[in-house]
Amino acid sequence: MKLSGAKKFKSGLIFTALLSFLVGSGLTYVLTARQLSADQQKILDEIRPVRLHSSYTFTNPLLTYNVPNNNMELSQFKPLKTKADAYIKSQTEQNKISGASIYFRDMGLGRWVGINENENTVRPV
Repeated sequence: MKLSGAKKFKSGLIFTALLSFLVGSGLTYVLTARQLSADQQKILDEIRPVRLHSSYTFTNPLLTYNVPNNNMELSQFKPLKTKADAYIKSQTEQNKISGASIYFRDMGLGRWVGINENENTVRPV
C-alpha cells in the first residue's frame, strides 16, 4: 500500500512533533537535574517527615519535617540573606541598631535561612 503525498506529510509531521517533544523533554530534564550541587542535594535528601504514630490503622498524620541544622545554604535563599546582611550591616554602621537576628522558614517546604538566628536578643522596653 502506497501513501499519498498528504498522508506522508501528515505522518512525517506527527513523527517530527513527537521526536521534538521527546528531545525537548530530555534536554529539560538534563539541564534542571544539574542545577543543585552535590552538597545541596545531600541536604535535601536528609529532610525527613515526622508523623504521629498512633494505634489507628488508616491514618498516619504528617506533623512536621525534620530539616538538618546545616550551615550550607540553598540557592533560593541567597538573595534574601545577602540583602538582609547588607541592611543589618548598614544599620549597625549608622549606629541605628546594635545587632539583629533574622529567621525565615518557608512553611510549604520547611527550608529556612537565618542570620544570627541563635543569638539572644532583647526587645526595647
